[in-house]
Amino acid sequence: MNPWRSVIRIAFLLGCAACALGGTPMRSAAGDSIDWPSYNNDLESDRYSSLSQISTSNVGTLHVACTAPLGAAQTLESGPIEVAGTMYVTTSQTTMAFNATTCAPLWSTTYTPKVGGNNRGAAYANGMLFRGFGDGHVVALNAATGAVVWNESVIAAGSYETITAAPIVWHGTLYIGTANSEYGPVCHVMALNAANGAVVWSQQTVPNLGTALAATWAGATHIGGGGTWSSFTIDQLNNSLYVPVGNPAPDYDTRKRLGMNLDTNAVLDFNPETGYVRETLQFEPQDDHDWDQAATPAVVSLTNGERVALAAGKDGILRSVDLTTLTQKWATPVTTIANASAPITTSGTHFCPVGGVFWNGPAYSPETGLSYVNAVDWCQTVYGEATPAPYVPGKSWLGDARAVTDAAQSGWLNAVNALTGVSVWRYHSTAPLIAGVTPTAGGLVFTGDLLGNILAFNAGSGNILASVPTGLPVGGGVITYEVNGTQYVAAVAGITSDLFQKTSVKPALVILHL
Repeated sequence: MNPWRSVIRIAFLLGCAACALGGTPMRSAAGDSIDWPSYNNDLESDRYSSLSQISTSNVGTLHVACTAPLGAAQTLESGPIEVAGTMYVTTSQTTMAFNATTCAPLWSTTYTPKVGGNNRGAAYANGMLFRGFGDGHVVALNAATGAVVWNESVIAAGSYETITAAPIVWHGTLYIGTANSEYGPVCHVMALNAANGAVVWSQQTVPNLGTALAATWAGATHIGGGGTWSSFTIDQLNNSLYVPVGNPAPDYDTRKRLGMNLDTNAVLDFNPETGYVRETLQFEPQDDHDWDQAATPAVVSLTNGERVALAAGKDGILRSVDLTTLTQKWATPVTTIANASAPITTSGTHFCPVGGVFWNGPAYSPETGLSYVNAVDWCQTVYGEATPAPYVPGKSWLGDARAVTDAAQSGWLNAVNALTGVSVWRYHSTAPLIAGVTPTAGGLVFTGDLLGNILAFNAGSGNILASVPTGLPVGGGVITYEVNGTQYVAAVAGITSDLFQKTSVKPALVILHL
């Protein structure tokens, strides 16, 4: 048995509410790149850009340079990537390339999966583009032409797993995971040979019945959950793959899974070469509030030289974990939190937040020493059932609970001192904030809102310096890059969502410059 998990189990039995995770990297060379080659820019996922041409002194002149349509209305949460003047964007079925300065289309490749669902993006490496699909297929494309290099299914026949996450590529290996915890499948993390799609290893995120770790799921007749909804983080220094993992199933009923439910609502440390899970950082044991770790953790070196992991989840808390001592340094709420420990009852339990931090996680600026993260401010009442619901393959397995969300929704952009966890400034939006957050060497923080704007903040003070209307709600990635000496900002706008932006809109790529 993994000794680290034993330590966590003992710590929680003694009353520990959040424990720590080990090892992660210094900034990679990609962090100083003029491009944006993966979902969170670099392997460490801090989303920081060293570009400074757009700065606090001139960002007020930022305007739309061009737009490009991205097809029919859909739940578009994609994070665009850019390499050497080409922009790549994914939808549920299509992968598209555009000129990153003019929005002119270059190529488009469509694969129609047997199962739908949204997609959060692609990764670029060595002239190839990689992405997943809702039916469990992973595809590699020639980045110059869009031609399919390989297309491999990575899930078992009959599985209810899906892929929404953007992959990450390191040393010729592609890492990606499956999701769809609400339907009760056992989800997986996989490593594929980037050259040919061959599976190097595949590892469950939750245990099988009868194994040692299943003791933390006492009474379970089926173990499911542990979905991976967003991208991963590579720790080059400690040779670790950090994976954010979602909730156990059923979502709202713990009677089917007594105990801590390892390894859910956690960040797992995988050996990237073998798939062995070395360490577990579980933030919400025996969760009955649907509080996944759905967003990618960031690994950063602080101004005092300490190395930490910054993680934020749907429980609405931003946490820092010291990667040398393996201890949690601080935990800071980034949205409204209420009745966090209240059990779900048949008479109804009202709690906050619903969602908290969704699929776009914390960012970090080494210049300000601040971590920046968007959050949703939203509450709901969940009514449980008197009798636990059995697992039925192919059916949504929430514990037969009924959730009634509050009408009021809003959002926060938070700036938190990464050394101390003290909130430095906050921006309140009248709509949820779910888009990517990008700090730059120009003293700025870029993000977008569901009101249809791309926003630029003074990274130190939180003052809004620019608000560029796009006419479309922004719920995907917001990135920055440089082509031929000119810095650009780009976003995928036009999310249509049952949760947030219910009005149907056709999405678009939007590119800005000075």
